Amino acid sequence: MKLWIDKRPFSWDMSYTIYEEDNTPSYKVVCEGGEKVSTITLMNANDMELGKVVQTRKFFSPKYEIFLGDELMANIVKSYEHKITRYVLKYRQWRVFGNILGWEYDIFDEQFLALHVGCEDPDFPDKHVIDGSYSNNDVPAILVVLGMEAANYYFTTKDFGGKNLSKK
Repeated sequence: MKLWIDKRPFSWDMSYTIYEEDNTPSYKVVCEGGEKVSTITLMNANDMELGKVVQTRKFFSPKYEIFLGDELMANIVKSYEHKITRYVLKYRQWRVFGNILGWEYDIFDEQFLALHVGCEDPDFPDKHVIDGSYSNNDVPAILVVLGMEAANYYFTTKDFGGKNLSKK
């Protein structure tokens, strides 16, 4: 199933809707930023919680845990070494390839494509597509995408001291 989001870049103080191809609202995303713990909650159209991404900070390194229901599903570890951003997704055998900061990447389950994320229509550059038609269940795929967005947000808007770089 192809889904799309019309709001990007990500922010910890916003909420938005994920739509199906026919513009039907499919999921709701509620972001709550905190000083030590921040949470992204994914809900269905009936406001039932499906999963969440929890970001905790320890020193200068954030940690991202993805929960499907109440069970820990995956972790995203992001590091910045020698001016290179690296992601390690710990979920099944999934691997991430592409331009993650540019919202154009693929996630593979071993050698098979599980998910494509990108802007597929140049006439609508703000319409960001999540194509989960390659996997059996789009909820884990959406949660992984939300976790990747949270990780991107931390390193693109904050320096290692936690100060907002956009205000400098």
